[in-house]
Amino acid sequence: MSKRILTLKSILGFGCYSNVTIENIISRNKQEYLRWVYFNNSNIDFMPEILDIIKIPIEFRLNKPSKNIEFHEKLKEILGEKKEVVDWKRYDRPQKKRESSRYELLMMNHGHKRKLLY
Repeated sequence: MSKRILTLKSILGFGCYSNVTIENIISRNKQEYLRWVYFNNSNIDFMPEILDIIKIPIEFRLNKPSKNIEFHEKLKEILGEKKEVVDWKRYDRPQKKRESSRYELLMMNHGHKRKLLY
């Protein structure tokens, strides 16, 4: 596998944010997840401005391809972040829109409010 250098417009392509751009992940305040990706994946690298945005100091930056899981834990202690016990798959994944049935569309067409059946 080759080394990927990601920009703000790049799509991550794996994990719970597989179809989301780096810019959207940052706007959702998920910098910790991007730091985890940087330190735990040897083939993923970010542009220097993204590393500044997600608060990775120069002394913690890696020469890719390599990974260092201990750096992520040390950086979390330095930044004073708490350990989150959050199921990433359950809460942060973009929700799929459910299609309306024929009956629901007919009722909406007649001016009734949409009732959520799920």
